[in-house]
Amino acid sequence: APGVRIEVNTSRYLLTVFEGDRTLGIFPVGLGRNNTTPHGHFEVVNKILEPDWYDRGRVVKAGSLKNPLGGRWVGFGEEGRRTPYGIHGTNEPGSIGLSLSRGCVRMRPDDARKVFEWVGIGTPVRITP
Repeated sequence: APGVRIEVNTSRYLLTVFEGDRTLGIFPVGLGRNNTTPHGHFEVVNKILEPDWYDRGRVVKAGSLKNPLGGRWVGFGEEGRRTPYGIHGTNEPGSIGLSLSRGCVRMRPDDARKVFEWVGIGTPVRITP
């Protein structure tokens, strides 16, 4: 979506979606333990509805209670190249506001659905301390 961008403030555990100068939404997030959530400028490189989770060689199907990704995946990367990181819903709402993931940005499922609808491939993602 033109003019839409994502900013993640890791010290405040907040993800904000802007459209131009307008704020579309501000959401609490969970982050990677031991500062594994990368800082910098990225862009959305893929969007997956009902993502499978690839966990160290095993595949956990979408919809499984053991799949921590929830129903939406917004992957971010640099110059069109994927990274292992993304913004996704979580089946562990208690992890919001904490640093427990492997580096991804976790959101409440309803919030992740909104962000998924608002962004497109190429949407800028800026992650700051």
